[in-house]
Amino acid sequence: MTKKTTNSFIQVDDIVLRFKKDILLDHVSYQCEQGKIHGIVGRNGSGKTLLMKCICGFIRPNEGHIYVRDKEIGKDIDFTPDTGIIIETPGFIPCYSGYRNLKVLAAINNRISRKDIEKPVRSRQNRYRSPRRKRKRQTMYVR
Repeated sequence: MTKKTTNSFIQVDDIVLRFKKDILLDHVSYQCEQGKIHGIVGRNGSGKTLLMKCICGFIRPNEGHIYVRDKEIGKDIDFTPDTGIIIETPGFIPCYSGYRNLKVLAAINNRISRKDIEKPVRSRQNRYRSPRRKRKRQTMYVR
């Protein structure tokens, strides 16, 4: 059994996800530092959404381990607490940008301020908020 070995905020260790005979995620590893913006980029069908669902605890991988805040998903906790996530749809509210949707999700529990959301996004704000960008986004905010 693999133990968490780095100081990553989110750590994905060698996960494999199978459905029947198909391998959907093949030995994927990934690390995220807290307070930084991370992107997962890939072609349609490459597994971005499945990876995000595994990190959140919505789907359990067949092999490997996922840690969020030093807690193993599926062992220490069932899903990531204090997480606002938008998967498969560019927005929770379709007419809002991803940024504005994050603000709405953050306000639900009133646990983070507007500044907490704006600070990491500010440097990429114009690019991120542009409605012309048609690239599918996977968005997750964990506090």
